[in-house]
Amino acid sequence: YYIYVLCVSKIKMAPMNRISSRRGTSSHNNTKWKIHNKKSIFFIMNVILCISFVSLIILSYNFGRRSKDDNVVTSQMKMMMELSQYETEAMMELSQYKDETTTEDNNKSSSLKQQNSLRMKQPPPLESSNDASSSSIKGGGGGGGGGREVRKDMNPNRDDNTHNKQKAAAVVVSPSLPQQQTQKAKATIGYAISLTGCPSDPKNQLGDGAAVLAHSIYLNSIQNNNKLSSSSSSSSYDYQMYAIVHPDAKSCSSILQELNYVIIDGYDPVSVQDIQGDGFLREKVVKNGCCGEKEFIKLHAYTIVQHPVVVHLDLDVLVLQPLDDLFDIMLEEEKEDEEEDDDAAEEARKKLPVMFQASIPDKVDAFFTRDYNMVMPQSKRKPVQGGFLALRPSMETYNEFVNIIRTGHYTKGGGWGDLGFGPFYGSMTFQGIIPYYYDALHPNTAVEVSRCIYNQMCDNPRTGRTVNDIVSGDCRTGEKDDTCEDCRERPIEDVKTAHFTLCQKPWECLPHDGGRIQERLCKELITEWFRVRKDLEVNTWDKEEGVGMFKKDIFHGYCTSHGNKGYIPMEVPRL
Repeated sequence: YYIYVLCVSKIKMAPMNRISSRRGTSSHNNTKWKIHNKKSIFFIMNVILCISFVSLIILSYNFGRRSKDDNVVTSQMKMMMELSQYETEAMMELSQYKDETTTEDNNKSSSLKQQNSLRMKQPPPLESSNDASSSSIKGGGGGGGGGREVRKDMNPNRDDNTHNKQKAAAVVVSPSLPQQQTQKAKATIGYAISLTGCPSDPKNQLGDGAAVLAHSIYLNSIQNNNKLSSSSSSSSYDYQMYAIVHPDAKSCSSILQELNYVIIDGYDPVSVQDIQGDGFLREKVVKNGCCGEKEFIKLHAYTIVQHPVVVHLDLDVLVLQPLDDLFDIMLEEEKEDEEEDDDAAEEARKKLPVMFQASIPDKVDAFFTRDYNMVMPQSKRKPVQGGFLALRPSMETYNEFVNIIRTGHYTKGGGWGDLGFGPFYGSMTFQGIIPYYYDALHPNTAVEVSRCIYNQMCDNPRTGRTVNDIVSGDCRTGEKDDTCEDCRERPIEDVKTAHFTLCQKPWECLPHDGGRIQERLCKELITEWFRVRKDLEVNTWDKEEGVGMFKKDIFHGYCTSHGNKGYIPMEVPRL
């Protein structure tokens, strides 16, 4: 190209518009026309060669870039193969470790060796930062998958086999299984909430409560059992989340689906007009307790029979520690049938805090706490607190509850069965029918656990007021030796689950910083609720920290002022 330019540089290139279109007869004119033609041809060739040269440069650049990209892709594929090989080798080592372990001493020694091996044999990091693991929402939960499943038209009269065919899908908006977690879950526990109606502010009272509750359960499950993390859980159980939704609450239940709760149609187990008896229950139940006959939808938790244990909780509950002791005891019988080691169950029986040092039956079908604030100390029958119930699901049990309601044997002065299970707040529904079933109809099948450890509400244990941290009055539990425990003095490190009733809801932004016994534990529990919220939003959803400056040491940046108007609601990511 450059030689060509050198050769023609001496020739004065004529513009195209100067080329004559006239063809004269004289030789001078013919010669001039030929010269102009040659100049035009040289000019066109010059343009073509220039374009070709530029094209060659572009093609060479693209070829080099493509070769570089191929090298990067090849490198990433190689590293992914190394990562897959690492996981396969780790699982093979774990399988070999389990086969060779025969004694307790060997268990401990091999476990330590395995953990050290996993720590030293880290998977090779990818050079590219734009891999799939950078997603801000880690789906999956609960032994299930990533989808959502909605169960509809549940028939209480169908058999267990039909009900067992309904398998649940994924559950919560929380991180997936940690990479280092190789322990197999003992079982998958179902956690259920009930929604009887739409609250005045669904975004705060429903969405935020459901999100933080689910994340607190994740933090205390095997899914957070990452041995290399200081905040890992010691739990051996997986979980799935469910929401029992009454027809009156369907309009606001979409937020629960966004949070990956499995939705269960919460129809009334028995229509009010179908309740028999003398008519007292049929006429009064619609206005009893918080929600009337709708409170019975909590009984649908007994129909989630694909799980060996189901825990029903209220939306304003926070799980602070694993509940493995309850699960180990309830599943003890199944482990014995399978000739599994039941040391965990025996240890759990020894340390489980039960009320009044009561003995634990061989088979436990339920754990609950009682609400002593609803009755006087001399009352023989005490209501169950509706915010916490760990139960053994069974269609037979559910159908028995349905028959009890339909029969309607509830008297004005004697409650259920005319045995004293009422009247008290909520006695016609959940708070009364549960103790009637386990205390009267099926005694020695359920255990009342310490309300200071499970379902902690920071309630006053006595009938009198507390002034300057000095209590007064009789023990509400009815204990005669005046030694009833004040749950407000319990350290937060002992609490397994907390129920925000007397402490008020976290989204009320009440700091409880007065320093009195009525406030100290409430402040710690409220702070923990907001800490869990921050962990969910910052570490799981990859959001910025809260910008609220009101009592930031308590509310972690999610309150701007005192009261619910100062609360900053969560923004749930769209999946």
